[in-house]
Amino acid sequence: MQPELEDRLMTKYPELFRGRTKPTSESLMAYGCQCGDGWYGLLDVLCDQLMVTGREVGEIPEIVQVKEKFAALRVYLATTPTPDQWVALRFAERLSIRICDKCGSMADDVRVWRYGWHRTLCVSCADQEGYVAMSQRWMPHRRTHRSEEHTSELQSQSTISYAV
Repeated sequence: MQPELEDRLMTKYPELFRGRTKPTSESLMAYGCQCGDGWYGLLDVLCDQLMVTGREVGEIPEIVQVKEKFAALRVYLATTPTPDQWVALRFAERLSIRICDKCGSMADDVRVWRYGWHRTLCVSCADQEGYVAMSQRWMPHRRTHRSEEHTSELQSQSTISYAV
């Protein structure tokens, strides 16, 4: 992420990024936000949610790392997240795979691309960056349909009886 966007986040949420100047053995925020600019808006909303949930429990969490991993946003805290914070972190992670990490577009044409690294890019950004689409051979093999007889056979085999 560009330093200007990082600074904007860290100025807006100094309590969350209070470990920014700590040594890397304690916090990896010295490396900054290791993700694309397109996720700035998502990070802003996540930070706001972490502040709200932190105030509710009386302890603002400390963010120790922000990065992209396997084409998804990952945010790590110094302490164990509360259930509400966990929900916010997982929601942002799952939403990030639908948002281009370069331009921030959120549309049906956002895909995961492969070129050495996994990234979430829209089609136009992938073309600009020289990425190619992940082919189906990288995806787990799944059947898209089964015959009705086979489906009913599987259902009858998995029927569980309950004693009353």
